[in-house]
Amino acid sequence: MNVFEQSRETHPAEADANYETYLSGVAYEKLGDYEKAEALFSQILESMPEHFPSALHTGDILRRKGQHKQAIEAYKLAEKFILKHLPNSNDESIPFYIWLYSGMGRAYEFLKDYANTLTCYRKLKEYEPLWQNDQFPEGLQRRIKALEK
Repeated sequence: MNVFEQSRETHPAEADANYETYLSGVAYEKLGDYEKAEALFSQILESMPEHFPSALHTGDILRRKGQHKQAIEAYKLAEKFILKHLPNSNDESIPFYIWLYSGMGRAYEFLKDYANTLTCYRKLKEYEPLWQNDQFPEGLQRRIKALEK
């Protein structure tokens, strides 16, 4: 059961409104209007602080805007609630873990925090056999080897 479905049980009108807001945020992000998208995701996080997809999108937006430290904070918020709501072994959770650790790893790498970069990339590697429609990127394996030196 996702976060919207959980909140629909206790606050149905608010969950539906937030779902529409989320879809609008995703659309604005895809169009490159990061300010509007970020504002919409922030609005959701104010009323549903555990909505990790909004935190993931916020992290991506902040990273694209060059605000890597703030992006990491958004990713850490997402990580906290992904770990709480999605078990590692659940196939439905894999895309969220890949999204999280790839974005967070790139933000750490930009900041030249290679220890945390390596931690994120190693976590990504844990999901290698579970990636669908893709193989574990060779470039990421090369990055891990380079960071381990």
